[in-house]
Amino acid sequence: MNREALYDLLEQAWAQPEDERRAWLARHCADPEMLAEAESLLEADTESGAFLGESAMVRAAAMLAASEGLVDDAQQCIGKYRIVKPIARGGMGDVYLGERADGDFEQKVAIKLAQRFQDTADRRRRFLEEQRILARLEHPNIARLIDGGIWEGDALAAEGRPYLVMEFVDGRPISEYCEAEGAGLKRRLALFQKVCDAVHYAHRNLVLHRDLKPSNILVSAEGRVKLLDFGIATVLEEDVEAARTRTMIMTPDYAAPEQLRGDPLTTSTDVYALGKVLAELVGEARPRDLDTIIGKALADEPERRYPSARSLAEDLQNFLDGKPVQARPDSRRYRIGKFISRHRWETVTATVAVLALMVATVVAIVSAAEARRALERSQVEAAKSAQVVDFLGELFAAANPEQTGGEAMTVREVLDAGAAQIDALSDQPEVQGLLLSELGGIHRALGEYETATVMLERAADLQRSTLGSNHPALAETLHRWAIAEDLGGDLAVAEAVAREALEIRQAVVPRDEAAFGESLDRLGAVIAVQGRYEEAAPLAHEAVERLVASAGEADERTLTALHNLAWLQKRLGDLEGSAETYRRVARLSEQAMGDNHPETLISRDALAVTLRQQGRLDEAEAIYRDVLERRLKVLGPEHDSVGSTRHNLARLLAERGRYAEAISMYEETIANWSVSLGPEHPHLGIAYGNLGSAREEHGDHEGALADYQRAIDILDGEPGYESRLQEAAEGLERVTGQIVEGDKGKTADRSLTRN
Repeated sequence: MNREALYDLLEQAWAQPEDERRAWLARHCADPEMLAEAESLLEADTESGAFLGESAMVRAAAMLAASEGLVDDAQQCIGKYRIVKPIARGGMGDVYLGERADGDFEQKVAIKLAQRFQDTADRRRRFLEEQRILARLEHPNIARLIDGGIWEGDALAAEGRPYLVMEFVDGRPISEYCEAEGAGLKRRLALFQKVCDAVHYAHRNLVLHRDLKPSNILVSAEGRVKLLDFGIATVLEEDVEAARTRTMIMTPDYAAPEQLRGDPLTTSTDVYALGKVLAELVGEARPRDLDTIIGKALADEPERRYPSARSLAEDLQNFLDGKPVQARPDSRRYRIGKFISRHRWETVTATVAVLALMVATVVAIVSAAEARRALERSQVEAAKSAQVVDFLGELFAAANPEQTGGEAMTVREVLDAGAAQIDALSDQPEVQGLLLSELGGIHRALGEYETATVMLERAADLQRSTLGSNHPALAETLHRWAIAEDLGGDLAVAEAVAREALEIRQAVVPRDEAAFGESLDRLGAVIAVQGRYEEAAPLAHEAVERLVASAGEADERTLTALHNLAWLQKRLGDLEGSAETYRRVARLSEQAMGDNHPETLISRDALAVTLRQQGRLDEAEAIYRDVLERRLKVLGPEHDSVGSTRHNLARLLAERGRYAEAISMYEETIANWSVSLGPEHPHLGIAYGNLGSAREEHGDHEGALADYQRAIDILDGEPGYESRLQEAAEGLERVTGQIVEGDKGKTADRSLTRN
């Protein structure tokens, strides 16, 4: 039995009125053995004043804290915030209304503070886990994390009390709000769809809430929905056994069957809880289709529920729009299957006899049925192909000089025209998804990452609804999307999307196909760029091994994987191995695609980086200048890759002491990236930090001060760039001191002159 889970359960029971504790335990503990133990300890504690082996004095202090802790904490200052009044009390801690105490500006917050004398290693870990989870979630319908840490201001808590500072939500539980406002069915479903969107966002960021219920979903007076309380949430990538130890902490009325059994949990667990909330929200009297939607969300088997919270929201929209819903009542086949599973041996004899009579008939008709299905499939594919051909024909016809009055259209203008035409295919969502995926991939190749991510996310949504959640075409779109998010700077989304693509390909693609190796490579690359090199290494090596075997050494996908492996080898300190792998990639790229191909230039640029780090500066500079010239010719001056080569060359020039040249090259890099990547992209922050360093070495302390500050402004709060932020902060402090010392020197000189 998990003792910490038992202890946590008893803490919550003690927070209830004495005459309600047993009933509360019965409602909130699904494990009979744990329930019996909890009731026994509760009774023993009542009689003897001892609790889980604690002394009477310690228990008395804990009981005092339980009854007076909220009052004692009022008006205390925690960091920048002052406690105003208590809001609520729960098993994980006390929640207060707080306000800014530093006077900079007015701000109301919610402060969640661990209860005094009730702090265990597990509870502290859960507080830190909740802080880590909330820090990765930024969504308009999720209460935002503002601050957190350990409060040392309580003299009775030797190790301090963990706390979280969150956005204050002045609202009511969603069910109470709907009743009080007299909300109609459409309004209730619209609010619930926002909840689904927030849950889907959390799932995309690999977070399970695990405690979805009306009291954790608040609606403000203005009708804004906020999802709260990630105190028992789980990160999907965490250790399964660690997650299982917290399985008994739940609200049984909203818990899925697998949660009650203590089985591993998935996103489908939250979908079940959403179904419970939806059923409570709409009441008993509801149309047949809505009843069917709720039934699908509440299916006992996770695989029979909606594949995602977004799918549930989309089916509700189908209901609201009067369209057919995806959910269907249980079929006769399903009900028969369930009957057989309950009466397996009673049906065996009859089944064998019936099968013997059916075999001859089946053999006679199966060939005709297969032929008919093949014909239907070919007709469907032919229709889709015809639509794609028609679309491309119209697209390129629009670029015909006869249609444009003699004006030539650029590639981007043609793509913009294509995007507009895709919108006209709303009655063909599968074709829309295919075309959006292709156009998104093209925009990504052009360096237009924001446009690419919007198109690819839309394509993925269409493909999920038309093809299902395990289709190879969806995996390809997700793969492209992950690359675009990675290059665009949103590494958390890139990792989540790359994982989903790999999971689909693991399920539907043979392991000896190149697509499987491609997904291994993409996930490994996204993990590596976040600094988790050891975690990425086995993925990178397996990706290269599988791609060489399936696609060949000179295939573009293999070359990409080799390039990523070389980059990882460098980060792991193997510069010789990295240089050798980069040379291999460059040689193969030149042979397969030519000297000017973008992939060849990427590998040569990366090789120069490794040579620079090895101190082979002459060789590295020659390669940089050759790559820069070729990229300007092939990609044009506005492509972000041109900025990358300029940035790398600037670093080398600075290392050689040629600061004036380096500063000029950094300035050109910043001008490029400000347009191609956007003014707040993390790479721009790195460039400003390096420019500040070059100015500092060149003696321009005022200029360095401004550059370091700009780097800090961009990189502050960006995950994965903490070391760069630290470097910029140290540079800022250093040049500030140099400026102050310089001013002191000038003052002394003036004083000597006057004397």
